[in-house]
Amino acid sequence: MHILIDLQSCQNGSRFRGIGRYALALTKSMLRLGREHTFTILLTDRFPGSIAYVRQELEGFIRQDSIVVCSLFEGTSSSDPNNAWRNHAAENLYSVFIAQFRPDIVFNPSIFEGFWDNTVVSVNPDLFRSIVTLHDLIPIEEPERYIPAQGDKEAYLRRLQDVKNAERIVTISAYVASEA
Repeated sequence: MHILIDLQSCQNGSRFRGIGRYALALTKSMLRLGREHTFTILLTDRFPGSIAYVRQELEGFIRQDSIVVCSLFEGTSSSDPNNAWRNHAAENLYSVFIAQFRPDIVFNPSIFEGFWDNTVVSVNPDLFRSIVTLHDLIPIEEPERYIPAQGDKEAYLRRLQDVKNAERIVTISAYVASEA
């Protein structure tokens, strides 16, 4: 099986939080335990200073030529309504970029990225099968705290649609599974 793992969450602000550590640790485990599978790691050129970091972290786990960098454009933060057309175009380019590798599965360990930066994520069931991690649904429980602006709410709802479009959902706890 060919598995493409989107590790943009190890490049942006999530890199320094639990989500980035989770994504990197889980990826290393998958690479170590899944030797019968073929893996491709997806990064973005929007955070150029972090590409070397991820490559170094994965050295010895995967061949460097199996780490690919998707080149997109600026101005794609999904919570800004002025970026809607650029974000939509970037999601389409992102999906086509992934499809060229013909993965059996695309795994995104953090689908809720790109609200306030140039990370682009998307689930496109017409082009590839996806598995996503759902860490929590706290923004639904406390929208005024976590998604206060209208653009934040709309961006969050688009990512929730991606979760719905995914073939499988990985949750980090039984509680999150019951919420989902």
